[in-house]
Parts: sequence; C-alpha cells; structure tokens
Amino acid sequence: MQGPIVRKLFELYATGRFTVPALEKKSAELGLRYKNNPKTLSRAALYLMLRNPLYHGLISWKDEEVVGKHEPLISKELFDRAQAVLGREKKPRNLKFAFRGLAVCGSCGGFITAERHIKNGNGRKRVYVYYRCTGWKNGGAVCADSYIREEELILQLAQPLKDLKFDERTLVDIKEALKKSYGAEKDFARERTRVLQGEEGRLKNRIDQAYNDKLDGLITAGDYAERVKVWRERLVKAREELHALGGAHDLYLDEAARILDVAQRAYDIYMGQDDNFQRRQLLDDIVSKVVIKDKMALSNLREPFSTLSKLASAAKSGSDDLGWYPRAGSNGQPAV
Repeated sequence: MQGPIVRKLFELYATGRFTVPALEKKSAELGLRYKNNPKTLSRAALYLMLRNPLYHGLISWKDEEVVGKHEPLISKELFDRAQAVLGREKKPRNLKFAFRGLAVCGSCGGFITAERHIKNGNGRKRVYVYYRCTGWKNGGAVCADSYIREEELILQLAQPLKDLKFDERTLVDIKEALKKSYGAEKDFARERTRVLQGEEGRLKNRIDQAYNDKLDGLITAGDYAERVKVWRERLVKAREELHALGGAHDLYLDEAARILDVAQRAYDIYMGQDDNFQRRQLLDDIVSKVVIKDKMALSNLREPFSTLSKLASAAKSGSDDLGWYPRAGSNGQPAV
C-alpha cells in the first residue's frame, strides 16, 4: 500500500525538518515506488506530489478544481502546511546574513537588514556583522538604537528559548493533564465524526439528485451549477474535518510530546549550533515576531510555545495557578 507512505511523507515534510532532497532519501527508505515500476521516486516527482491537490480531495477538470469522488489521503490543513514549507524552501538563501528579514525596527517599523564591517588591527582584518534598520521610512536615516552586533543578537534571540524549559515537577504535571484531556479529545472526535458522516451522506445525495434533475430538465444547467457549487464547498469542508478527526486524537499525545520535547531542548539545540542558518530555521518554527529597539531584540513566540513560556514562568515564580493543567499534590498525584 503506497497511500500510507505518501501520507507519512507529507507529515514529515510539513514539520519543516526535511528538505525535498532529504525527503527523497526517506521516500526510498519507506519503499515508495512508481506504479508498476520498482524504481524509487525522483526528486522532481516528489515536488510534483507535494504540490498536487489530488491528495486532499480535489481534481482538475475543465480548468478548475472540483471535489473528487475519491477519499482524500490527507487533510487540506496538512497540504497547506506542506505548501508553506515548499515556499520557504524555494527562497534563495542569503549567503552572508542568516538573520536578515527576521526582525523589524521598534522605532520606525522598518525592516532590519545587515552589513559587514571590516576592522584592521595587529596586522590582521576582523569582520563584524551588524544588523540595523534600512532607514527607508526615515528618508534613509537609520535609527541609531537599531544597531546590534550579530554575536549579541544571537544571545538575545536565545533567551526566549531558554525560558521555555520546565522544571521536572511541572513537566510531570503537564503530561498528566495531557493524558486526561486525551480522553475528552477522543469522545469529542467520536461524536463529531458521526455528525460529519451524516452531513457528507446528505450532501452527496443532494448533488446526485440535482444532476438527475438537470438531465430530466427539471432544473436549468445554471441552477444546477449554482446549487452544486455550494454543496461541493460544504462537502470539501466536511471531508477535511473528517480526515483531520480520523487521526487527530491518535496523534494528539504524540504531537503534544513532540512540542514539549522541542520546548525543553530548543535552547540547547540553538546554542549548540555553529551554523546560524540552522539557528534561524529553529527560530522560524518557534518565534512569530522579533522587534529590535534600544539595541535589544524582543521576541514573540508562536503558539503553543507562547503558552508554554507563560506556564514555565509561572512555575518558576512559584505560582499555584499555572493555567490549564493541575498542580501535583505532595503525593505526586494531580490535585483535585
């Protein structure tokens, strides 16, 4: 069965941790092959696969995309995440400045760019990289408080990652709460699946009946197209949600554990890198916005990392109210 392998490749690629060349190797390891051909998929074929809307339920017909009768292999949400990673991968890498384009100036709101400074001393040249605003919003005048050396920027960008780390007791509490919420997630998914399956059946019947009515001359081709367009849109949404629910609760704990693991190790991974472009890739996954003002880099974290940072801060301050998960009692069990 090739379908589960294709779904797995989409899931791996959507994490942002695989390039298409890396996915080509993974595809061969998993055993994905051309139909009626023992040859493994080429890199070009993988690019085409990742861009093909067929896998989330659409087919191209008369220069438009319509809902296919086949069962979608992946959700539209997963497809869109893969497209976002594709867009990021296609962007050419600036060979000089890893953090250019990451931040904006807190004084003028302009973009932050970078420049090299070469200083001579003791018979040798030393190269320094500085980041600063472009100055285009001020007629070319660069905001003086936007200048920051790359070495200092690296350290300041690391601080929010360091603040993500939990103490062991808080980590145990969070994992316990996740197990409890997992049960509620499964119950909700079961009931919602039942409702959506009924909706899917009704929409299919309406589309089929409208087609028969058009053939019998009971409605015009225009009326048919107008009605079916609305029903197909609703059918796509129902199928997307059904597909997402199909494996969502099973992946719930795995995904939560992965996010917690990333949060716990993000600072060490970041500081352990020698390659600033690898650091930038990690930041793109965790940080939503960076503002540089008064020679300081201030970061906003993406969800769920923003919430985890607040929980970690509350735990470190000794707060009893840490939000959505129960505080462990003295016996190590969740407090009632």
